[in-house]
Amino acid sequence: MSAFPSKSLLAAAGLDGPTVLTAMGQLFDALTGLLGTTGTQSVALAALGAPLNSTHNLATAYTILPADRGQMLECAGTWTLGATAAATLGDGFCVGVSNTGSGTITIDPNSTETVDGVASITLGAGRSTILYCDGGKWVSIGKGAVLTVNGTAPTTAGDVTVTNITGNAGTATSVGGVTAPATKPQTAAGVGQFVGLVATYTSTVLPSGGTWAYSAVLNGAGDAGIAAGGTTLGIGGTGGGAQAVGFAWRIA
Repeated sequence: MSAFPSKSLLAAAGLDGPTVLTAMGQLFDALTGLLGTTGTQSVALAALGAPLNSTHNLATAYTILPADRGQMLECAGTWTLGATAAATLGDGFCVGVSNTGSGTITIDPNSTETVDGVASITLGAGRSTILYCDGGKWVSIGKGAVLTVNGTAPTTAGDVTVTNITGNAGTATSVGGVTAPATKPQTAAGVGQFVGLVATYTSTVLPSGGTWAYSAVLNGAGDAGIAAGGTTLGIGGTGGGAQAVGFAWRIA
């Protein structure tokens, strides 16, 4: 980029026409190098490398270049987006990345350089981020935090996928590869079935099959825990009749 004319040139004694013309030429070269030659805002922003100043559409593997500073890279397909060495791009370099397709874009910086502290990250369909380079590593901005289930992160990199969640009686089977807790209570037979317990004379028996969590209370005595179906609990009725004493929930 051309340098601006020096102050000493313009303040020199005996300033004449040729010197002014030289200074004006240097000023023109410096301004056009900095802001472009059209005088339009869009060209000036692109020349300055302002964030998100223009769009670059991509459909195959690509490496981020110095000329991509401030652009939005709109990517479609499933492929890897690499990057020129961070030291070459320099501190303050940033570029937007948007997955406009239905595939997965893997962002993998140069050599052993990292992004968000790891070797690579992924963008699922419809996801976007701004990548910032500090001259040694990369940070993604706006991609979002990793969802955890009971304190456990998904087992695969990238976006979190939630599958097979239905009504109140349904099952949340997995979130990003992490198995979700057991099903919600339901009246139908099988895992999730919820029933009342009834004491019959001297004992209370869990329904048959599977494993049950239960709680039972009668006449000041109680019992709670997890046991196999068909287990006889240590609590019963009195007075020769059946009495409701608690509940059981099949968990397996």
